[in-house]
Parts: sequence; C-alpha cells; structure tokens
Amino acid sequence: MAKHIITPADSPDVQVEFEIPRAGKAPLEFTVPRIDYSADFEKRLADWAGERMKVTQDGDGADVVPDPISDREAIIAQLRIAGNLKAATVKQIETLTNGELNQIYGIWTEQSKVTVGESEASDS
Repeated sequence: MAKHIITPADSPDVQVEFEIPRAGKAPLEFTVPRIDYSADFEKRLADWAGERMKVTQDGDGADVVPDPISDREAIIAQLRIAGNLKAATVKQIETLTNGELNQIYGIWTEQSKVTVGESEASDS
C-alpha cells in the first residue's frame, strides 16, 4: 500500500502571501494560512464574534447593543485570527480600502477552496 504524505499546516504550500504596493511607502506584506489549515479558526472566529456582539449595560442598567459587524470588520478579524498577525500589521491592514480588502478576501477564500463555515472537517 502506498504511503500518503500529509501537508502540514506550517508548509509554505498552504500559506497565502499578500503584497500590497503603497505609494511612497514600503509595500504591506503578510502571510496567512489557507482557512482550512488555520487551527481552530471557526471556534476562534465564533469566540471573537460572540465577544464583539456581547450586550453590555450602561450606568443606568440599560442594555447597550453593539453595532452589527461590518464586512470590513469581519474580513480584518478573520485575517488577524487566521494569520496570528502582529498588531502593527493589523493596523496597516485597517488602512486599506474596502476594494483592497475585498480583493484580499477573494484571493484568500479562492486559495483556501472553502468558505467560512465549511473550513473544518466533518464527522459525518
């Protein structure tokens, strides 16, 4: 029987590299693993979203409901969570336009060949 070699999560083959040229500045470069190779991605994303959407109370005891999570905020959070990106890199990503972020997200999900919600192996 043939031996099957499994690609480890830290393999360069499952990393998605980005370089965003910026006028008058060094390009922004970062790497994130494909979604399906990011350990506990779905759980960590759900934990973040749950905390982000937690209803708090003001000084008078009234509920304070957070604003909905925007696509922009969700993309940045997903990149941060999956890539374990440094705070300085996240700050630079936050300055990108929606078009740049959407392009990054499109490439990342295409390379991952999954969409969020489908990234973990099924038990069935």
